[in-house]
Amino acid sequence: MVIHIISYIIAMLYICYIFRLWRAWKKAERFSFQTGLSSQKELVSIVVAFRNEEQHLAKLQNALAKQTYKNYELILVNDHSTDDFKSKISQERRIRLLNATENGKKRALLEGVNAAKGDIVLCTDADC
Repeated sequence: MVIHIISYIIAMLYICYIFRLWRAWKKAERFSFQTGLSSQKELVSIVVAFRNEEQHLAKLQNALAKQTYKNYELILVNDHSTDDFKSKISQERRIRLLNATENGKKRALLEGVNAAKGDIVLCTDADC
């Protein structure tokens, strides 16, 4: 019987806590996200290090092409892939393909960042 009462008290405390969180969330001020990029003047470099990601490269390029911000360069860094990735890479002028000189994702990303020309550098994975 005592266990049931303790369980009931804990459940009621939990419900009160969740209710307080919900009320605080409802009262929270809403902010609109502003990137600070009023125009598309800043070049954004997107660096992607990949290894054997042939099936994801076309989807990645299509997703980036659908973005509203168009002033970007895509730097694809091949980290010693053994698949047929070259057939999946678009021949757009904004896409550059580099071959990593050393093994490892960190080294490939570093080479891509060093080759970036943009004011802003973003790193992501091929399967994102």
